[in-house]
Amino acid sequence: DGLVSAKVSDDRKTGVLVEVNCETDFVARTDDFKDFVESLVRQVSEQPGLDNVEALLAAPYIDDESNTVAEQLTEIIAKLGENMMVRQMARFDLAGGGLLDSYIHTGGRVGVLVDVAGGSADNGQFANLVHDVALQIAAAAPQYITEDDIPAEVTEAERNIYRAQVAEDKKPDDIKERIVEGKLKKWYTQVALMNQEFVKDSNLTIAQLLKQHSKELGTEIKIRGFARF
Repeated sequence: DGLVSAKVSDDRKTGVLVEVNCETDFVARTDDFKDFVESLVRQVSEQPGLDNVEALLAAPYIDDESNTVAEQLTEIIAKLGENMMVRQMARFDLAGGGLLDSYIHTGGRVGVLVDVAGGSADNGQFANLVHDVALQIAAAAPQYITEDDIPAEVTEAERNIYRAQVAEDKKPDDIKERIVEGKLKKWYTQVALMNQEFVKDSNLTIAQLLKQHSKELGTEIKIRGFARF
């Protein structure tokens, strides 16, 4: 169990996402646990050097510098009587133009941080689009931005699974290969964000959605990165 929490700075130039695990929903709902998670989000946001969990745990705790974060965690474990761990974290710093946005699904079960180029926070249409992309990532759980981002060995492993599925079929090899490529194409629509159907309009893929808004706004909109915990 546990919580995912996010923070985007007031100037929209820094965004962080943190996941802290505990054992039960009961502890996840306590103020002590929630306050600790929020303090870590604040710390990662305010201290640029903390770019991985190990660095965060070794750092002086933001609300009590006589403790490291790891020592503070140990104290909370002792107080609440349940094992806990800082599982993962992400920090995005905006490079040039664009917008960072976050989305936390009800109850802190899923959290998303996304970095999109091609507009700014003061453009309502662009800001709404970026938030829709964050919602998409939360709902559809992509693993990559485009199919080109999928490592060749991952694609090949998936292709081999589909080849094994059709190996016993009495079809010609070229037909089997076409079936395999069809299955692979469907898999891309699950794991690659740009290939996914837009959750708010299944007639559009995310690639088509971005193209549509790019044309309307007269600028190229591009998803630079995302994290989903």
